[in-house]
Amino acid sequence: MARHVASLLCKRASIDSRTHALSLFELVEGLEIEVNDSKVVDGERDIAPVEMQLVIMVARTDPNVPEHIKARSSLVLPTKKRLVGRPFEVDLRTNFGSQSILDINGLPIEGSGQYEFVTEFAEANSKGWRRVASFPFMLTLSTMEVESDTKASAASAKKDKRPVSK
Repeated sequence: MARHVASLLCKRASIDSRTHALSLFELVEGLEIEVNDSKVVDGERDIAPVEMQLVIMVARTDPNVPEHIKARSSLVLPTKKRLVGRPFEVDLRTNFGSQSILDINGLPIEGSGQYEFVTEFAEANSKGWRRVASFPFMLTLSTMEVESDTKASAASAKKDKRPVSK
């Protein structure tokens, strides 16, 4: 089976169409997300508006033997719940290596803690998956203060020196 070279989380990645060179921008080792709803911080799952890319690099086991596999990535939440991604093909029949860029448009969250992207491979005609890598990262949620209308009116009135109506 093909070998996993690396899995990296970044803000943006690109592959040069001419040279096939991979460029990674703003690698992500951890995230801090501000939320304005305390129930999210208490553990009820929501989707954080995060845009990132997971880059998975794969190479042939033997440089002279073409390979074709399936790969998938799953997200493991702090509660150990596993959200399994859709499988995709990795074709190493004509090239020695392959780079796949998976777009992440929103991250399911269940509070602060360790999250983990798990990469798995399977032979092209197999249903059995083998874990080849994991990328753990810490996610910290903080509650932003939302100013109420009364507080905002009081602050504005104080500035303008006019009475506040309640």
